[in-house]
Amino acid sequence: MSLFDSLRKVTTMAVSRWALGLVVAAGLCGCEQGGGGREFKETDNVQNTAPGEVHVHGPNGGHILELGEYHAEISMDAASRKISVHLLDEAVKNAVPVDKGVMSVGLLVDGKETVFEMTAAPLEGEADGKCSRFELAGDKVPTALSDIEALAGNLMLKVGDKELKTSLTDDHGHDHGHAH
Repeated sequence: MSLFDSLRKVTTMAVSRWALGLVVAAGLCGCEQGGGGREFKETDNVQNTAPGEVHVHGPNGGHILELGEYHAEISMDAASRKISVHLLDEAVKNAVPVDKGVMSVGLLVDGKETVFEMTAAPLEGEADGKCSRFELAGDKVPTALSDIEALAGNLMLKVGDKELKTSLTDDHGHDHGHAH
């Protein structure tokens, strides 16, 4: 290596270190000047979670999924293992009964999806043929699925000619004020 190459290398390293020091010093000075910053408050103290770990909860305590023009709230009873799905309005507050709807759930176990038709379980006051709640008895749920967090697969709703489908595990990217 020539003397010229050695001097260029030393000069480049020195300039790089000087520039790094200048950036660090500017950052430290900017923090102390208080020119537009604010103090943190308790409301600023939030916990970050990984994508897919935040679930939106509905009025029945279940996870909210977008299902076409509806919101579907899916829950699983810890004791009986029964899976329930409630169809809700855009505000995720009120039941939306559908006329002669057929709900099914495809549950993924060991990489294989098995589809189960859910039973219509109308809420009190829902007219004949209309239903906003569907259930799958706990004895039909594969034993490998122990709780709501273990559910993976798809939820399907057929109403007339319309067929709607959503994933049980996708993060749907928005909340309706019910996140935890």
